Amino acid sequence: MSKFTCTLADLAFTLYARYPATERFCRDYLASGDGIAIAYSASEMAAECETTGMPPPLCELTLLYRKICRELLRRDGMVFHASVVAVGGRAYSFTAPSGTGKSTHAALWRRKFGPAAVMVNDDKPLLRLAGGEFRAYGTPWCGKEGLQNRIAVPLRAVAVLERAGVNRIERISGAEALPVILNQTLRPEEPEEMDRLLALCDRLARAVPFYRLGCTPDPEAADVACEAMR
Repeated sequence: MSKFTCTLADLAFTLYARYPATERFCRDYLASGDGIAIAYSASEMAAECETTGMPPPLCELTLLYRKICRELLRRDGMVFHASVVAVGGRAYSFTAPSGTGKSTHAALWRRKFGPAAVMVNDDKPLLRLAGGEFRAYGTPWCGKEGLQNRIAVPLRAVAVLERAGVNRIERISGAEALPVILNQTLRPEEPEEMDRLLALCDRLARAVPFYRLGCTPDPEAADVACEAMR
């Protein structure tokens, strides 16, 4: 068992890991000192391997991130299944079920803005209410392409993607946004933690504009989205 500290969402976490690959995985986020302790038991590892069928090193990454997210929830933060790109010092998030085209659409933004567009995280960014605003944070848990940066960017808008034959975008209400947020984050089993998550999701839905984006994989989709979201 080894331990190391990394910084995520402006918080220090000390991870206890059994596999050297875990520290390498977190290399861009390593920090000195100690932080919030994150560890798992042998029984939790056995259950995770049995449930997922994944090898232990991958199960370790999943277990540790799940526990990080649980601690983060107690500090006004959560994981959000989305691809997030930053342009002009503001973060734009694209969320949808896996396989819908989040990464494809984020790539269109990078193509449109060139070096001015910076990937925050392509799969599982962290969102946290800090300094009176929601910020999007990069993490090493970022999808198979490894697109992420160790940055924190104010969240400007969120688009819920749908595949469509024509590019279109419309603003949706906080009430419509709330179930979307819940479906794209990690939901705890404990009632107290679930209440905390619901309250945080409600604040996010009220504070940040949400849109429904029907899009194609064509460059025009980024033009339509940018015009509304920026």
